[in-house]
Amino acid sequence: MLIEKVSQMFSSRKAAGMLAALFFGYLCSGMLIKSPAPFIVMLSYVALVIFFQNRLKAAIYIYLFAVFFIPPTIGIETRAMLFNIDRLILAVILGSWAVMLSRGRTKVCATPVDAQFILYLAVISISALWNIDSILTNGDLAKSIKKISVISLERILVVYVIISVLKTRAEIRRMLSFIILCLSIVAAYGIFESAVRDNIFLRIKTIKNPKVIETTFSKAIRFGLYRAKSTQVLPHIFGTALCMILPLQIFYFLYQNGKARLLAALAMVLTIGGIAVTYTRGVYIACALGVSLSFIFLKNISKKMMLIGLIACILFIGLQNQRVVTFCTEYIAKLLNPSTAAFDREHSLQGRMSDYRFTVSRMKNRLLLGQGYGTYTAGAGFDQYLDNAYLYALIETGIVGFAVFLFLIYGIVFKIGRLLIKYQERDFDIYMCRFIHIGLIVFFFQCLTYDAFVFAGASKLFWVLLGLLLAYLKFSEETIDGYINSNSKL
Repeated sequence: MLIEKVSQMFSSRKAAGMLAALFFGYLCSGMLIKSPAPFIVMLSYVALVIFFQNRLKAAIYIYLFAVFFIPPTIGIETRAMLFNIDRLILAVILGSWAVMLSRGRTKVCATPVDAQFILYLAVISISALWNIDSILTNGDLAKSIKKISVISLERILVVYVIISVLKTRAEIRRMLSFIILCLSIVAAYGIFESAVRDNIFLRIKTIKNPKVIETTFSKAIRFGLYRAKSTQVLPHIFGTALCMILPLQIFYFLYQNGKARLLAALAMVLTIGGIAVTYTRGVYIACALGVSLSFIFLKNISKKMMLIGLIACILFIGLQNQRVVTFCTEYIAKLLNPSTAAFDREHSLQGRMSDYRFTVSRMKNRLLLGQGYGTYTAGAGFDQYLDNAYLYALIETGIVGFAVFLFLIYGIVFKIGRLLIKYQERDFDIYMCRFIHIGLIVFFFQCLTYDAFVFAGASKLFWVLLGLLLAYLKFSEETIDGYINSNSKL
């Protein structure tokens, strides 16, 4: 059977030629960066092509694997740009998708937030063009183009690729299970890292000067507690990804039975443990927000009672952990101490409020369209780092861009939310999507604590989850026959 599948997939000359070209490309990249990662990726890709009999679908799984498990310190470094492995894979995905579109083998599916996506991309581009003189003068053109193309356009296109490629609900559920499995492993490694107080994973690097990684070492210890990063660059990126997937794990735990429930419970325990060892205030609040919204959206009283018991167990275990108690008490004490602002802006309420005053002062001369999308680099040429994605949007794109950014958030949170409410009574899969939607809301909350859209790990997970959610909605809009469950199950 395996031999037959291989022969079916790679018997044609075109397929053999594509495979040979891809293998040669990964061989060259492996030699350039002196790392086995491309070879592992290549072998995994071939295995998944055989399993799925679909090259593009296999590439999406490899992309997710790269996001979660290949260190951001591994890549090909050029003068113009750093090419991480996941970025190279994404380029292959988008290129293959473009070829399929041109040949009529797939189509771009409409979504409820198309207008928001188009308007957002238009405004950030206009913002950059409006400030082109200052961008060229300051040498920020490459940064602006990179942020527009990589951080915005590429990741939005991932949403449409997922909707086009995944043809059945079973395929969506399989990808969700794969994401939960990956993040459970990431969480387990984070717990291990916290125990040994060292991150062996991020030592693997081919980049000569990984500035982003090196600057995080100074933030690894807080109040004497080691903050786990796992496979991500920063503790709050690691924690954000876990908080986004936790509501879905809660759903699986409450609505599965037998071995499936035990596996869901194990994944959830690892996730909560990973969140705990980040020792990051924003992550803790995001976790509480996700659990609270999950409680609100549960309709079955018995399920609510089970979740209350789960929350009680988490709080009891958390209070028994002296490290967590120390972190919370010392942080609150510093936060409320006015003198802290003089020497520790990050842990001071006054220091945090100064971010807003700083943003207003920067916007005075460029109120409408800001100083240009992608031009504000934290700590480079400016005297203040902003731990807030919304303030970055204000400075870079002005009031107009910020309004469009809020319009995009409105579409994802409220417009999609209304559609979920519309279909959830007739479609149990859509009821499950409410918990994926909670993860997206948690991500938007985390944008208040750091520039979550820029940092790859949580941001890429956000767009993938959004794509899976919209794929489910597409199926519900087309037909719900065969997927109706009794209301008593809710």
